[in-house]
Amino acid sequence: MLKNIFLVIQIFTLIGIDYFSYSQLREFTSELSSKKINTTIQDSYGLTWIATEEGLNMFDGKIVHSFESILADNNTLINNSIENIIELKNRELLFISKDGISVFNRDLFSFKRVRIPIPISVLDDGDNKKIFVTTSFSVV
Repeated sequence: MLKNIFLVIQIFTLIGIDYFSYSQLREFTSELSSKKINTTIQDSYGLTWIATEEGLNMFDGKIVHSFESILADNNTLINNSIENIIELKNRELLFISKDGISVFNRDLFSFKRVRIPIPISVLDDGDNKKIFVTTSFSVV
């Protein structure tokens, strides 16, 4: 609980809110997919991404947008529980979950699913335009 409050305060700091009331804090967290926050990142466009156990949220400075996995829709997250967020040098966003990687398409506001067994880490070789994903089994 204390960790989640700290992360929300960190988010407020990222988006430039220096002073906030308890009611603002409660209202903001009520708009998230879950109160259990796994990680946050502010991308190169200034958008704040909040990964939770039950979905992904993006705060654009005014509105909290929510994203979730819908099994029948391949343009949604591969899994709701996002464990890590990585922004590549080319500004693409990768959302890591236990089922693989969801790559965000900013133009279409949707995702491409890449199913990988338990991704551990991602290496972006921007010069050669290659992405290396290491798992507990191999490099993909």
